[in-house]
Parts: sequence; C-alpha cells; structure tokens
Amino acid sequence: MIKFNQTILPYAFVLSSLLSVQTYAAAPDSILGQNQSIALNFHNVREDVLKRDDADLYAVNSRSLAEFFDWLSHSKWHPVSLQQIIDAREGKKPLPPNAILLSFDDGLVSSYTQVFPLLKEYKFPAVFGIMTGWTNKTTKFDDEITYKNPENFMTWDEMREMQKSGLVDFVSHTDSLHVGILANPQGNEEPSAITRQYLKNQQRYETDQEYQQRVYNDLLKSKQILEKQLGIQVKAVIWPYGAVTPETEDIAKKAGLPISFSLGRSGINQINDRTYKRILMLGNPDSEGLQQELLNVVNYHEDSKINIRHSLSIKLDDLIGQSGQYDDKRLGLMLDSLQALAVNKVFVDVFDQSNEKVFFPNTIFPMSQDAMNRFTWQVQSRVSADVYANIPLSSFKNQPQKLNPFVMDLMKNNTSLSGIFLESDGDLSAITTPEKMKWFDKIKQNAEYYSNVSKTFRFGLRVPLTPDLENSMDNVLPNLMNHFEFVNFILDKPADKQQAKMLKKVFGNLPLSTKSRISFSIDTKNLTSESDWKAAQKTLIDLQGLGIQNIGANQYNLENGMFFHKYLYTPLSQNDSPLNYKNPFKNDMNLEKVP
Repeated sequence: MIKFNQTILPYAFVLSSLLSVQTYAAAPDSILGQNQSIALNFHNVREDVLKRDDADLYAVNSRSLAEFFDWLSHSKWHPVSLQQIIDAREGKKPLPPNAILLSFDDGLVSSYTQVFPLLKEYKFPAVFGIMTGWTNKTTKFDDEITYKNPENFMTWDEMREMQKSGLVDFVSHTDSLHVGILANPQGNEEPSAITRQYLKNQQRYETDQEYQQRVYNDLLKSKQILEKQLGIQVKAVIWPYGAVTPETEDIAKKAGLPISFSLGRSGINQINDRTYKRILMLGNPDSEGLQQELLNVVNYHEDSKINIRHSLSIKLDDLIGQSGQYDDKRLGLMLDSLQALAVNKVFVDVFDQSNEKVFFPNTIFPMSQDAMNRFTWQVQSRVSADVYANIPLSSFKNQPQKLNPFVMDLMKNNTSLSGIFLESDGDLSAITTPEKMKWFDKIKQNAEYYSNVSKTFRFGLRVPLTPDLENSMDNVLPNLMNHFEFVNFILDKPADKQQAKMLKKVFGNLPLSTKSRISFSIDTKNLTSESDWKAAQKTLIDLQGLGIQNIGANQYNLENGMFFHKYLYTPLSQNDSPLNYKNPFKNDMNLEKVP
C-alpha cells in the first residue's frame, strides 16, 4: 500500500497481533446474527515477511495465512462469496451462520502465486479488487517497495485461470483513483474518489458536475475493462483507502456497481448496509492473533464502545499571520502544541472572529481564508485527533433556510470531518420544537451524504449551561439525545460550590450510556488569574469524578497555549506516559503572568 494510505489508517479497524501459539479456538454455534457478516482485507502475501518491521506494512506471511485458513476450515465461520452476499441482499437465500468474506486488494501477483493455491485447497471463495490502471500499466505506479515494480501485479491470463475455478470474484478497485489528488491551495493530497480536486492553474475547485463525471468515468472504465478481459459481470467496487461517501456510492450505482466495500472500525456488516466495511490486516498478524481478533470484533463492537474524548476548541483566526494571510508556520506551531497536549478531539470554528466570514469556499458567506481543509487534514494526519466543525446557529437566525446548503458546502470541501456540532446561544426553546428537530434531522442526513463512510460521523449540539437549562434538564436532555448523538455543555467559568453541587445532582446519577454522550467544556476567555486556571483544572477533574469523561476547554490559541499546558494538561492530556510529553512552551512555563 502506498505512503498516502497511511494517513487513512486512523479510520480503519486494524488487526495486528504478535501471538504465536496455534490452536483451534472454540467458538459458539452462533457468533453473528442472521445475515450478518465480517469482511477481512488483505493485500500482499509473501513467504519472507518479517515478524516485525517488515518494509511492507501490509504484507502477511503466507504460512500464517495458510494456518488461518486451516483454522477457518475447522471453525464455526463460513467463508462466503460475493454472490452469496448479493443473494442474501436480494432476499433469495440467507447467508450461512457466521459468514466471513475474504478480500484481497490491488491485484498483486501474490494473489495468484500464494493465495489462489490456498483457496483451491480449502475450497474457500474470495473477492479480489483490481486496479485496472495498474494491471494495464496505464496508471503511474507508486514508489512503495511492493508497488513500484510493475511485475508485482497479476496478468490477465492469471486472473482468467483464477476466474475459471469458480472460487474467485473480481471486482473494481477503480481504474486510476488509487491516488491522492490536490485538495486545497496549500498542497494536501486526499483520496481521489471523495475529494473535489483543487485545480491549481485555475485557482478553483472542481464543480459538482466535474467531480461526479470524473469519478463516474473512472468507475465505468474499470468495469468495462474487467468485463471485457474476464468475461464476467462486475457488480462491486472496493474503494481505494476505504474512502467512500454516500455520494460516491450513488455514482458507483449509476456506473453499474451497486455493491461497495470500504474499511472501517465497525467490523460487523448488516446485509442491507450501503457499504460493507472490511477489517484491514496490518503488521503481519499470525493465525492465533487473527482468530482472537475475530471474536474481539464480535464481543467489542465499535458501535457499542464508549470512547473517552478530551477536546479543545480553536478559531482559525490564529493561523492568520501579520500579513493578513494564512501562515503555514503558525499551523506548524499549533500542531506541535496540540500533539504535545495529546487531546483526541478538536472543535474548529468555521466562522472568523467577525462571525461574517468563513474559512472554506461556499455559496452562502464570504470566505476569509481557504484554511479549513488544510487544518482538518493536518490535525488528523499529524496529531491523530478527530476534527469537528463548530457552526453557530446565531449566524443563521435571520436566514435559517441557508444552514442546510451551508452544511453541504462544508462537507463537500471537508469529507474527512468526524462530525458537525451546531452551537446554540442558550435559548433552547427556539430550537427544541418538533419542527426544528425534524429540520436538524434533515441537516444531519445531508451532512452524512458527503462524509467518509469509513469513519463514524457524529452530529452534535453545543449549548451554554444556563440556570434555566439546569432546572429543565430532565425534560430537555432526552429530547436532545433523540436527535443529536452528542450534547456538549459549555461552562462560561469554572464551577463554584453551588454549581458544583448542581452538577453532581443533575448529572452525577445519569446512566453510563447517557454520560458517554454528553461532554463539558470550559470557556477560557474569562480566566484572568492563576487561581482561575487552577479552578478550571479542578472543575474538569471533578467532572471526571462524576463519571463525565468527555471534557474540554475552549479558545485555545498560540498565545494562551502555555497556560493550557501548565494548568489543564493533567485533566485533558491522554498521553500514555509523562515520558511522551514534549513541552512546546518550556522556555515560557516559568512565567507567573496569565492573560
């Protein structure tokens, strides 16, 4: 797999294990529900893969794969073909119990020399994603060790032999979309299939029509080549990097590819899922590790996991230099600071300080700087933090009909966002009516249409914690959670004794399932003394004591960052060890002054 793909890995469920004992692990008769399945994703298979630190991160040892196949043949798992998936989807015949789909990407020659003999020996079906541009040598090869040599790919004759066995389904892996394309003026490259390309010479982005036509043409070309060369009907596409949105799913359907496969942390697939997520094999897992991880996927499914999220809120005005233009050096400093603090969630305000301009191209508001995409991608790839767009509802108070197209513009330009949070000014009575809630549901649906399926997209609400809200929480919170996956309560200052008592009374006894969907963040703009910062620290720690693990702080910037590190590092940082901390403000931390 190419270097670019490594930036996609935080969005994929990765299996890697160093266990070495080979056993036939016992499994219950019914591991999955009816018509559920799990899909595994392999790439290169070699005999000489190192146990650790192999040059090809995606390679699996052929002996380990053989041992895993042998275990599968004795287990309760049933490898299934693509046609069995399609038949179950169409209601013709249900999947066998505990269905598992084996898939191999990129059309590497090891699929013929190493994998195909094993499939014949165990009579297992498998799906192979072919990037026709690589097979035909019409698309540039990557410089990774496995991919830079054209001889490492199967020939059409080899694929025809595999097809005749009746065990193999060949599907599209696109013709030439297995690349990153220019996604912003600053030079970031992002997955071609879901990115509206920035056309540098014209200083503009692809239009919707240009983008959709480019993807459609590529998919249709790939399908036609496969069908001509192999004499088959191609019905599915495996998306490069697992990057796919519902919009691209619809494009694929128009091209005659109704079945989609991506990557994803939610490993269990329902038969009617729009896209089937696959578990990426990484780091040469051995057979015992693969066996155990299959059960881990079932018993600890991503959708039921409770993740601890510590967050910061940031204004992109902080990236504007003295010239009044976006400054990449300031972004670098920001990333170093965020990486040291080690939070895993970043809220970014889409509006500038004037609340009149935004940081991405759109059809509603003037653009201050085209910086949103660059910031989002860099934070995710360098800091490994999820990025959520923060949109103030007050900006749409006099023009509510424009929020929906605004959100769609945002997502088209930022398909890698982990979610969107709408921020209320505190008057919940105006937004909790049934009509408004239906409106929010529609906004969420439209936002998800342009989001990367391989990630879990979250739609949330941020609201100041006012006394009125405190008194009506029993009625308000259930209603909000019916429409928003997360609710973030904003404290305008550290909690005093009276508010601390209220927080314990109102939130302390909530069930864990509810606590996992709420968070608290403190505004830092009102912290004017050392005692204020220490009080903020205490408030966040006390919230954790109440079982509120999702906490954060707002208004983080390069100027006040050292105070976050000095006073809020303890409650916010998710560094595994103090030894991992590299203080970006080490020359300033002895200052006693605060902003």
